[in-house]
Amino acid sequence: MKSTRCKTLVRSEMNKLGVHEMTVELGEVELLENLSEENLQLLANGLRNTGLELVEDKNTQLIKKIKAAVYQLVSLVSH
Repeated sequence: MKSTRCKTLVRSEMNKLGVHEMTVELGEVELLENLSEENLQLLANGLRNTGLELVEDKNTQLIKKIKAAVYQLVSLVSH
């Protein structure tokens, strides 16, 4: 996030999801609770509509890739 306006937009999108307890700094948001996958998608869409994008940290990206690989492996073994 590059400006106060960006921080305000992020807070607004989070509030739409019912998330009111957060710390918003330039470049990151710290939440007191985890968002569901559905709410993450809604947040990503809302941010995209304002010209911003949701960027996940490297650990979250890695976990998602591992989950997808395990799911794919289980699917292959099941067939």
